Amino acid sequence: MVPPTEVEKVRAFIRANIGKTLFSTGAKIVYFKGSLYNITGSTHDPQQVRDYEGENWKSLLVRKAELDDARCYVTNLSAPKGSNHDNFAVGGHMTTNPDGEVEKGGISYLMPLCKWHNSTARNGEAFEHTETKMLRLTGFMEGETPTTFMARMPSEKSHVLLYLDPLSGRWESSHLDAEQAIAPEAKLFSDAIKITQPSEYAVLENRGDGFFIKAAKLA
Repeated sequence: MVPPTEVEKVRAFIRANIGKTLFSTGAKIVYFKGSLYNITGSTHDPQQVRDYEGENWKSLLVRKAELDDARCYVTNLSAPKGSNHDNFAVGGHMTTNPDGEVEKGGISYLMPLCKWHNSTARNGEAFEHTETKMLRLTGFMEGETPTTFMARMPSEKSHVLLYLDPLSGRWESSHLDAEQAIAPEAKLFSDAIKITQPSEYAVLENRGDGFFIKAAKLA
């Protein structure tokens, strides 16, 4: 069985949530001292996909918490010689729950990790840390990727366009005002984001209590 790529996971996330209200998301700097555990929601994700997503979560830590020079936070569970510890390779999605579970729409934490500690092999292990600056994330959903999470971050605009960029081959997002969001497809892409019309996209509307997928075109 071929493992799902992030492109396929975003597509599946959109398809699974058409007609539903998605939680708004947020990322707030906090200083948390307690033990944390890997979230187990990605247990069956292939390692290469998990790492790719983790690198995107890392960019959120760098941008929002200015942790450019951070190292892997974990001070217990010594990594074997030759591992990539203590490099800050990925943003680790963490919870205070020892079972690694986070309820839909619940709270999680994002902190710098090396790939060895971010592995599913460390699920269920308590991570201790002396560095405490991290991000408190709200709006967690099953099947979430950095792309879908960050698209629903606070904005003054009323809509979000998720689209599969024909040049990069990746899902990207752009915030739209109400007038742009109701424009015909050709005008929407030429005026709002100035790219060739993608083959797949979704328009999300912020309705105050969350985001509603108004329209979607998927493969």
